[in-house]
Amino acid sequence: MPQLHFYNDPIPLEKTKHVNLKIDREPNFDYAEHVNSVPVAGMEFFKSSRHFPVVFVKNKDDSYIPIAMLSLRPSGHDYGNKWEDKYVPNYIRRYPFVLSNDGLVLVDSEAKQLSEDKGEALFLEGGEATDTLKEIVSYLEQLQVSYNITEEFTKALAEKDMLEPFSPSVKIGGATINLGELYIISEKKLVELNEKESYEWLRKGWIAWSYAHLHSLEAINILVRLLVKNGMPTEGMQAEPAAAANGAAANEAPAANETPANDENGKPSTD
Repeated sequence: MPQLHFYNDPIPLEKTKHVNLKIDREPNFDYAEHVNSVPVAGMEFFKSSRHFPVVFVKNKDDSYIPIAMLSLRPSGHDYGNKWEDKYVPNYIRRYPFVLSNDGLVLVDSEAKQLSEDKGEALFLEGGEATDTLKEIVSYLEQLQVSYNITEEFTKALAEKDMLEPFSPSVKIGGATINLGELYIISEKKLVELNEKESYEWLRKGWIAWSYAHLHSLEAINILVRLLVKNGMPTEGMQAEPAAAANGAAANEAPAANETPANDENGKPSTD
């Protein structure tokens, strides 16, 4: 069973068991305080690039995954629990909900955002989904589509051998931070796409994603400034952002082991 960051006990959302469950949607991302990078979808490259470098890493299956580097720390970041004025990647925002590999809605039973006392109800008294839950399910389904398209994009990059090693060492004062084994798109190979390929990539949005990714590399300087500002000791640091890919890919989730709130076709129930 693939492991997910943040989720301690992902279980199926059941309308009989969870009819009184509520979600507190007040922004508080303290559950992500220990991560220094997370997977992102291609559609997130633009917003991410304003704050974070977007690079590619290999997971344990040797597949490429795009990630946003949140900091140069060995763990954690400098955005606190509110992430004020910062883009919050969907990988973080979707918590405590996630879709299983079978397309079923799972929820972390240990999430403090969930209770029967505070927040917005997920179900009506009769067990029907509230507008809040319908909105959440729609968001999860759209997000899954974006992750699937991103996987198609990264496979195309790999097939055309368009990713090249990128292993910069960041020097701050007398200390050096090694960022580990990263990959970036070769702009040279990008412009060498033939006319048919270029049109297809442009139509799919992949050309724009590629340049948003390349532009984002300048954001490494933002991470350097944050590290200096917060006085983090840097001697001997190893950021290792590739760890974000070794827990689980963005579109991986545990398979459901219990009967969820689903319809006869196995889809999340919204009625």
